[in-house]
Amino acid sequence: MNVKSTSLYLPILFCLFLICLPVNVHSFNVSFSLQIGSVKGNTDGLFYGPTGTAVALDGKIYIIDSGNNRIQIFSSEGQFIKTFGTKGTGDGQFRSPYGIAIEKDGRLFVTDSRNGRVQVFDSHGVFLYGFGRDGSGDGELSYPLGIALDEQERVFIADSGNSRIAVFTTDGLFLDNIGSKGSGREQLYNPAGVAVSADEKVWIADTGNNRLQVFDTQGNYLFPIGSEDRGVNKFSKPAGVAVDSQGRIIVADTK
Repeated sequence: MNVKSTSLYLPILFCLFLICLPVNVHSFNVSFSLQIGSVKGNTDGLFYGPTGTAVALDGKIYIIDSGNNRIQIFSSEGQFIKTFGTKGTGDGQFRSPYGIAIEKDGRLFVTDSRNGRVQVFDSHGVFLYGFGRDGSGDGELSYPLGIALDEQERVFIADSGNSRIAVFTTDGLFLDNIGSKGSGREQLYNPAGVAVSADEKVWIADTGNNRLQVFDTQGNYLFPIGSEDRGVNKFSKPAGVAVDSQGRIIVADTK
């Protein structure tokens, strides 16, 4: 019998590029640190299609177990602590959760992609509130994926189905949309990832256009990075983006 393996390696990503400005792109080499999970499954400590991870200030690791419609919590050493969430449309339930971001006070912001919303939990997984609903209007979301927080208590959501970045306060008040659907200068096509740097730049994995798009936090367009292909300054379906403590931009180039 063949057993399919589903493991989470930390750090993970299919192919990593390190971007410094002015734009130089280099391979980013990482060493193995920790493995969580083994074969695919639905019991504690196993995963079915994990999609996102975040580390809290106390070292706890939160992992989006998307195929099992739940979030699992582990210690910094990889020991299972607890799981929360079940499949459904009610408060605290998920349909294909995808991205997670952690506020300084420990609140967890999770994109609930097939329910078209963001749900907020405390650090123990207790549901607090949610915002957004499925749709294309202001304050509505369609298949939200990546999520990021800035220092001004704003939430930036890769509203993939609407090809834009939706911006809310951390209390769930809609503020603005960044970008529109297309391949032009200020446009996006099914963005999957978003990150905010300390200098208030919004870095967007513009997945369908095979590039990064950069705006400021007020929604003003700044510049693009990359184009479709393989090689330096080239991307093929970039799906994730993150900013490290030195301000370097790390991109998950999935193909």
